Amino acid sequence: MDKKLLNDHRTYIAKVLDGGGKVLCFLTPCCREVMESTVPQNEGETWDSLCTCPHCGALFMKWCETDKINTAMPNRLTRAKRA
Repeated sequence: MDKKLLNDHRTYIAKVLDGGGKVLCFLTPCCREVMESTVPQNEGETWDSLCTCPHCGALFMKWCETDKINTAMPNRLTRAKRA
């Protein structure tokens, strides 16, 4: 566990909540730990991120919408076909 990364994340989430931002909980796809993430407030927006799990150090993808968060491990993503 990366305590500094986890503490920095918790500090960031607290600032977002204090500023009126929206946050949802999700399970990390790597180690199934509960995390919080900011999500867009505008319906129809999607935010995507490559994330480092502060619990186990694995990389994962995260797609946030106003009411849900989807995640996947990079090795489980399909590669786009080249034209």
